[in-house]
Amino acid sequence: MSNNSQGSLGYQMMKALQGIFRPGASRHKAKRYHRDTELITGINTMRCMSADVYQFARFVRSNWPEVKQLPEVRQEMAIAYIEELGDRERSGGRIARVCASLRKLDIACRKAGILPPDAPPLLPHMDEGGPGGFHSKPRPIPYTEEEAQAIIDQLTLLDPVVVRLLTIMWASGLRISEAVYLQAQDIDLVNGTISLKRA
Repeated sequence: MSNNSQGSLGYQMMKALQGIFRPGASRHKAKRYHRDTELITGINTMRCMSADVYQFARFVRSNWPEVKQLPEVRQEMAIAYIEELGDRERSGGRIARVCASLRKLDIACRKAGILPPDAPPLLPHMDEGGPGGFHSKPRPIPYTEEEAQAIIDQLTLLDPVVVRLLTIMWASGLRISEAVYLQAQDIDLVNGTISLKRA
């Protein structure tokens, strides 16, 4: 039994990623020789990707408890995981990072011989029928009127100035970046208008 088949599924994934981890390697040389998609050169990147694959392993264990070894992980599992993240994440930034982590895991598994070269990609790109474009589609979820009022009510005794600002934002639809620059002369109570003059 090889080292890659020992330990939990998450541990096996992390060990596979370690095979392409080259801390301190030159990114310039990696790009020059088209190896930038193969290697992980940053320590923080390695930490994030390790955390991502551990979460993916938990998802696989919950939904496919019979899967114990890394070579048993299939494309449908990775796609299902990204779909689940899409259902519960408010912003696409993290999903895009997880996609990159799973694709890096795929590269690591092929280089280590865990997956055969002709195996379908663990997570195909968008032009191959896989997910994509999450980074450009944040999905803000507005508060309901009841939620907004509850927040304002909670803060009323703590900070009346913040409550006034939140009330103006709620009534006018101002963003935080717009509201913080407001001055008294920007609010026309007679005509019910607000002038936005960002400093």
